[in-house]
Amino acid sequence: MRCANTKSEFGEDFGRTTTCFTFATDDTHYLGRVQWKSSFWLFKFNLSVDLSNMSRDEQPQSSQYERPPLDGSLYVPELYDWQYHHNPTQTAFLYSVGESGLQAITYKEFVPAIHRAARLVAGMIGIDISGEKAHYPAVVILSAADTISVFTTLIGMLRLGVVCFPISPRFSDSVVAHLSQKAGATHILVDGHNPRLFQVARNALVELNEQRGVGTQTPLPNLHALPIFDEIYGDYGHFDPLPETSYPLSSHAMLVHSSNSTSDYPKVIPWTVQLILATTTIPANSSHDLSGAVFSCHGIELFHPIGLHFLFWLPAYGLKLAVFKPSVPAVSPTSELTFQGMQETRAHYIVTHTRFLEPSTYKDLAVLDRYVELQGIQHPAQLARRTKST
Repeated sequence: MRCANTKSEFGEDFGRTTTCFTFATDDTHYLGRVQWKSSFWLFKFNLSVDLSNMSRDEQPQSSQYERPPLDGSLYVPELYDWQYHHNPTQTAFLYSVGESGLQAITYKEFVPAIHRAARLVAGMIGIDISGEKAHYPAVVILSAADTISVFTTLIGMLRLGVVCFPISPRFSDSVVAHLSQKAGATHILVDGHNPRLFQVARNALVELNEQRGVGTQTPLPNLHALPIFDEIYGDYGHFDPLPETSYPLSSHAMLVHSSNSTSDYPKVIPWTVQLILATTTIPANSSHDLSGAVFSCHGIELFHPIGLHFLFWLPAYGLKLAVFKPSVPAVSPTSELTFQGMQETRAHYIVTHTRFLEPSTYKDLAVLDRYVELQGIQHPAQLARRTKST
């Protein structure tokens, strides 16, 4: 795969390739306003795909895929429900199980898990899902758990109408406390199988308590364990969908934060329902039918806008996300594991952080078979030139 107009940029036509996109964690992603430079990182280039050297099994299959309406009539959580009814056998997640091959999670499994995660979260934070929707406060997520579990829980919270706020698990106690206070968070969902993060959350609560002052009536956030994969993807044999709800366009859907590189503390940035709906349409600028295309997301992080955008793009375009196998504790990404996961899932696109593309990785990519050859590295602001390896 290649970005259009790359022949003059890179010289020769290198044949069938996998396109690799990376992202950095500086404030060029945020800008402190809603015009997000990062929201155009992938599809501001006119993408095209060379399928001439691909076998039938390797090609993205979209002939039986029914496209959802993207006219704004359905909000992101509703798009997932739509996929359950219209494309139940479409793969949403894909991961390697070693010598046993690949394991797929379809919308038939995925969407019921979304609703189970939503019910678990509702029970934790005291929401009556049978009642009329109220104004829900922000709920912090502090987790290094597996991608599928966190992804599913985030969509479940969007489905509830809860304002979710994923925070980087690399932040210190004081930063977590600061962000929780600025967001007005009333609950913190933490990776309960990660002792370090659990202690960070506890220390943040201690700091928040010290900052409250004498006579303050505002309660501290409550601490809960984030639902794990087996809790939401167990063989329950039934699907109890949540009642329908409304999502006002101007309401806050989730919160994100800036990086910690240019100030003492990151900034809290709201994403409205309207902004998310607009973000959902970005891949429509691609000249290629992306339904069925496999995106290697082994290196994404679900507190970062680049990772969070896949919450919106997955149900809108029929993408398949290749990730690490769910486990407790979760696989910690490295350059080698990210590269291995991309190989094993035979991804068509790679989305990864720059730190997972080390010089040795470039060398490996250069000597791979024609299926995987690094052609483009995408930053929010530029397309890095590719140097052909010898």
